[in-house]
Amino acid sequence: MLNLDSKTLEKLLTLEKERRGMGINELLFIGMADTAMYNWCAMKSLLSNREMELAYFSAYLSDRINYSFELGRIDTIPSNKEKLLDIGDDVTFDDIEKLLLERAEKREDMDAIIIPPSLEKMDSPDKMDAILRILKGEIPKQVIEKLPPTEAGMLLHMLKKEQYPSIRWNFPWEDYIVVGVPDGITDTFVYEFKTTGKYGFLRFVRPVAFAQADLYGYFFRRGKKRVQIYVRERDEVFTWMEKVDTANAIKTLQNFREIDKEGKDPPPPRAWKCRSCEFREGCMVYKTSLC
Repeated sequence: MLNLDSKTLEKLLTLEKERRGMGINELLFIGMADTAMYNWCAMKSLLSNREMELAYFSAYLSDRINYSFELGRIDTIPSNKEKLLDIGDDVTFDDIEKLLLERAEKREDMDAIIIPPSLEKMDSPDKMDAILRILKGEIPKQVIEKLPPTEAGMLLHMLKKEQYPSIRWNFPWEDYIVVGVPDGITDTFVYEFKTTGKYGFLRFVRPVAFAQADLYGYFFRRGKKRVQIYVRERDEVFTWMEKVDTANAIKTLQNFREIDKEGKDPPPPRAWKCRSCEFREGCMVYKTSLC
């Protein structure tokens, strides 16, 4: 419903920061997934949140406006773009729960299977058969192996994860607005699903998945978390059902804030994590050979 160009979004983001007494280069909007990434690499968490801030702000703005329409609070969008920032101030957590229940009843939020762009471009007589199998929920191994890691992970995520309703929303914490959408939310638990290639990586992915689920549980007020990690080399899903660790969620936020706002040196990751990191060329940890 909201369609703003990046230049307008940047102006509104600057205005929102000014309204909150923040500098233009201060980080305000962060994502729960990128913040949980602190448990993989602290610097990657910071750089990713900085890169994604405009997208998180766009999500914040869109949700506040779209939900206000759904709740019957507004019926038109003001022509004065600055007034968009005032919409949604009256949307409460109870309203979010109401909208989540509606999504659960209508099942409108279930993921559609998206065919990866690389598969569409493949010059193969078996391409259509592979696409049809994917749409049926099957996983043609020979196709997955040919896809870039990111696309393969996204496809496996859609095909392997359990289906629950969900909703995206934002929450204030200290001097941040934290945006997140769990893989699923029920009356009692939040759900987080991740994939990894090798079983040996499981112990590194697990802390990130748990922190992300704890953040979801903390903000969406659920007492339990259901975490699943699919290991490709074993074609196996590992599952944990535990209480949400609120202390872990808050500690993750505090750790992130220390390197962002207080200038604390980020702990260096294991060296091998830097090799395929998309942020390494702009990363001070990588450039100073700390990792």
